[in-house]
Amino acid sequence: MATFREIATPDQDQTDMPADPAVLRVFFSIIALALVVAVPYLIPGLEAYRPWVVGDKHPFYGMFSTTGAGPLVAEASGGVEAGEAVGGKEAAVLAQLGDLDNEAPVEDLPLPDVEPVPEAGDAPTAPLDGGPDAGQAAPVAKPLFAGIKVPPEAYKDVEVKIEDPNGAMKHFYDQLHGSAQRKPGAITRVAHWGDSAIAADGITSSTRTHLQRLFGDSGHGFILAASSSSWYSHKGVRYGSKGWKTMNIIHRAAKDKHYGFGGVRAHGFPGVFSRFATADSGPVGRKVSRFDIYYLAGPRQGDLALTVDKGEPVYVPTASDTLEDRVHSVEVPDGEHELRIQAKGGQLNVYGVAMERDRPGVVYDGLGIVGFIEDRHHNADFAHFKKQLELRDPNLMILMYGGNKLGFPKLGMARYEEDFEKVIKLFRKARPTASCLVMSPLDHGERHRGGIRTVPRLHDMVAVQRRVALRNGCAWYSAFEAMGGEGSMGRWANSKPALGWKDYAHVTKHGAQVMGTLFYQALMAGYVDHTK
Repeated sequence: MATFREIATPDQDQTDMPADPAVLRVFFSIIALALVVAVPYLIPGLEAYRPWVVGDKHPFYGMFSTTGAGPLVAEASGGVEAGEAVGGKEAAVLAQLGDLDNEAPVEDLPLPDVEPVPEAGDAPTAPLDGGPDAGQAAPVAKPLFAGIKVPPEAYKDVEVKIEDPNGAMKHFYDQLHGSAQRKPGAITRVAHWGDSAIAADGITSSTRTHLQRLFGDSGHGFILAASSSSWYSHKGVRYGSKGWKTMNIIHRAAKDKHYGFGGVRAHGFPGVFSRFATADSGPVGRKVSRFDIYYLAGPRQGDLALTVDKGEPVYVPTASDTLEDRVHSVEVPDGEHELRIQAKGGQLNVYGVAMERDRPGVVYDGLGIVGFIEDRHHNADFAHFKKQLELRDPNLMILMYGGNKLGFPKLGMARYEEDFEKVIKLFRKARPTASCLVMSPLDHGERHRGGIRTVPRLHDMVAVQRRVALRNGCAWYSAFEAMGGEGSMGRWANSKPALGWKDYAHVTKHGAQVMGTLFYQALMAGYVDHTK
C-alpha cells in the first residue's frame, strides 16, 4: 500500500506569484468595456450610441426600447405619451374647428351697394380689427361696404408669424383687401406648390375654407385632368377620370417639356374622359360659374368634347400647326354644375380644369405631386412654365418643399442652398409681380433612443430655405416651428386624436386641419398688420 507524505517547502512571497489568467481577462474586459462606453461621450457624432442620457429610465433603455413616445419626445414636446390627448394650441384649434368638411355651406357675401368701391384713402372706412371707430358710418354721400372684420381669434396671439422684412406679401394683401371690399372682379388667387404634404389637399383645403368663409368663395381652383398617384385628392369638389396616360414632370415624360400648371399632363385618345363637378356637401365648392380648360394644342390633335350637366356636347378643336398652350372657358349660370371632357377624332393633351365663380373672393390652387423634388421644376420648358403662370395669374405663389430631399443624405447644405435658390429664382423670373412665400417642410421624425426625434438634417434645411427666401424677395413661414419644432411630429403622431401618421412624415386629417388653420392665422396676422 503506497504511503503519501507531505514534503515541507520554504514559505513563498505571495507578491511574486503569477496572476490568475482568468482574473486578468475579467480585469481587461472591464477596462475595454469602460472605454467602449466612454467613446460616444467623447467623440462628436456618436451621441446615439450613448448607453444612458438624461431622461432614460435606466442604462441602455433608450437603445432598445421602441414603444411609446420615448424620453426624447417627452422632453422635446411636453411629455405627450402615446394616446394622450393633444393639448396646447393644437387642442384650441381643434376645439374651434369641429369638422371643417361637415360644416354648413358658406353663404355668399353681399355685393356692395356702390360700384366701384372707392380706393383706400378716398374716404375713411371702419377699421378691420374692431378698433375704437369700428361700426361708425363712413362720411360719404352713398352707402359704402366698409370691408370685412377679421375675427380676433384669427390673428391674435399667433405664435409663428410670416416673416416678411421686404414687403413681399404686399401684392397679395392688397388684392385680398380688394376682395374684402367686394370690388367687382377682385378675385384673389393663391397657388400652393408642394409634394405629398399637400397632394391630398388636406392643409390646402383647410386654409382655402377659412379664407373663402371670410373673404368669399370664388371657386375651388385648379384640378389635374388626371393624376399619376392615388394619393392625389381634392376636397370640396367631385371629380374623376379614366383611360388617360399621364406625363409627370418628375419623370421627364414629355419630350416637348410641356407639363401644365400642375406638373402632370393627361394624354389620351377617344374613350378617355374626365369629369369635374361642384360639391354636394361641405362649406365651400357648392357653386361654379366658369370652367377653364387648360390644354395643349398641336399637330394631329383631336377635339375636346365638352358636356355640361348631361346636355349636348360642344366640340372644341385642339389642332394647331405648332405647340400652343390654350385655355377654353365654359360659362354657366352660377350654381351646381358638372363638366365632362372626352376626346373625339384624335388625341388630346389636357393639363387640368379650374373651377371659378365671377364673384369677389378667394381661389386656392392646391398643386401637390407625390414624391416631388423642387429641382424637377427645371424639367419644364421655361417659356411654357411662364405662360402657364400668366394664364393662371396667381397673386400669391407658395412653395413648400424639402421632405423628399431628406432622402439624399450625402447632399451637402452648400449644394442644397445653390439648388434651392435656382428654383426660387425660376418662379420669381416667371412671375415677378406675384407675392412669393416659402413654407418650410413639416417636421420629419425618426426613431432614436426609444423615441422620435426630428431628422437632424431638417434643421439645416429649414435654415437654408429661410435664408434663400428672404434673400430673393420672398416671405418665409416655418410650418416646422408652427408644429412645435424639435420632435413635434412624434408628439403629433402619438396624440389623441392623432395629428400625424406613424411614418412620422405626414399629417392626418385632423393634423391637416390644424396646420392649415395655423397658416391661415399667420396670413391673417400679416393682413391685419398690413391694413393698419
